[in-house]
Amino acid sequence: MKKYKQLDYKERTKIEVMRNKGLSIRLISSNLKRSPSTIGRELKRNASGSCYLAHLASHASRTRGS
Repeated sequence: MKKYKQLDYKERTKIEVMRNKGLSIRLISSNLKRSPSTIGRELKRNASGSCYLAHLASHASRTRGS
C-alpha cells in the first residue's frame, strides 16, 4: 500500500501557475503525476473563489497539520 505524500510548496506553486494559465485539473494532475482528485481537493480546500495562491495554500496546510 502506498503511503500518501503531501503536496509541497514547489508543487503548489506549479498548480498556481498552471491554474492561472487555464489548465484543467486533469492536465495539472498529469503534469505533476498526481491523482486528479488530489488536485481537485487541493483547489477546493485552498482556493478563494477562482483564485489559488500557493503561499496561502501552503500556510493553510501547515496550520491544519499542527
